[in-house]
Amino acid sequence: MFRVMIFLPLLTLFLLYPLNVSAVSRPRLRVLTCEEPPANYMENGRITGISTDIVRELMRRTHSKGVIQLWPWSRAYNTALHEADVVLFTAGHTARRDRLFYWVGPLFKKRWIFLARRKSGYHFSDWRLAREVKSIVVMRDDARAQLLREAGFRNVIEVGSHLQALRMLAAGRADLWPTSDMEAALIARRNGIPWNGFTQAAVIKDIYPAVIISKGTALKVVRDWQRAWEAMSGDGSLTAIARRWSQKLKIDIHLQGRMLVFGGRQGAAE
Repeated sequence: MFRVMIFLPLLTLFLLYPLNVSAVSRPRLRVLTCEEPPANYMENGRITGISTDIVRELMRRTHSKGVIQLWPWSRAYNTALHEADVVLFTAGHTARRDRLFYWVGPLFKKRWIFLARRKSGYHFSDWRLAREVKSIVVMRDDARAQLLREAGFRNVIEVGSHLQALRMLAAGRADLWPTSDMEAALIARRNGIPWNGFTQAAVIKDIYPAVIISKGTALKVVRDWQRAWEAMSGDGSLTAIARRWSQKLKIDIHLQGRMLVFGGRQGAAE
């Protein structure tokens, strides 16, 4: 009888104020990124960028619990590779990575290139010919490092960040840096490295960066993020983000289909 007396008020409370099961069961996500302007970077003590704005909106729409953190790429990538409930942005979508993660996007299109010092004279009709140079510097665990290893390059030096790679290239401690026509110039200019000292030595390929969600994460969370992305692609949100960043960067950014495309790119050295 005593148990019944306790149970009935509890049952009444539950019926009157039902728990939001989806909110209770939704895991707290670790949302990670790295320094790669203009997609994601630190400015005045705040993480910002085109991809960052998109991810913040995805988090708002999916009621995701978590705070965006800026980590070294290799640490962030390996955390997403081995642990559940991790969101990482932005990552190039490659065949090698495809089955390792769940994917949201692609967010935009960019072109991978080899960057060289202008006075080096390097120019390759096929990027694979760059095997002949003495050294190529690239960020550790970056998709470009993975591509070079798979293509049989034996002259690759891996470092902790894009900026470290660029500084080694500028100092003559490496011959080439695989970067993209989107971020290279911005990294140089933000760090006081003269951009006119570099040239594009080869085009590697077009790539489509996206948000990745680690395996082991609840499929409902994954589907919610993918649906939120599809909704953003059609309701004007991406166009608004593109317009805002076009004004900030003074380059053309526009929506093409379901992803952003950059025109008049700052990263393409002549």
